[in-house]
Amino acid sequence: MKTVVSESKRGRGRPLTVGGRVHRKPLWNTPLRELRTKKGLTLMQASEQIGIQLKRLSDMELGYGVCLIAAMKVAKFYGKTVEELWTPLDS
Repeated sequence: MKTVVSESKRGRGRPLTVGGRVHRKPLWNTPLRELRTKKGLTLMQASEQIGIQLKRLSDMELGYGVCLIAAMKVAKFYGKTVEELWTPLDS
């Protein structure tokens, strides 16, 4: 049986969990997945060509935390600016 731990009961700074698995909320809108698939690249191919870890690129595509150095590498790879690739979800 999966148990959802509510945000009020889990305490400050602890991630939301469902059945023992951590679930994060996306922070950014980003077209990264569309740009990658238009180039015909897999996630692994893109991460290797960009020079960042596969997990980091996956997280970036899903709108999770963005490391500035990695964001700059990704932006350069796609010929875009960081501002073009990431916009906050609340805007």
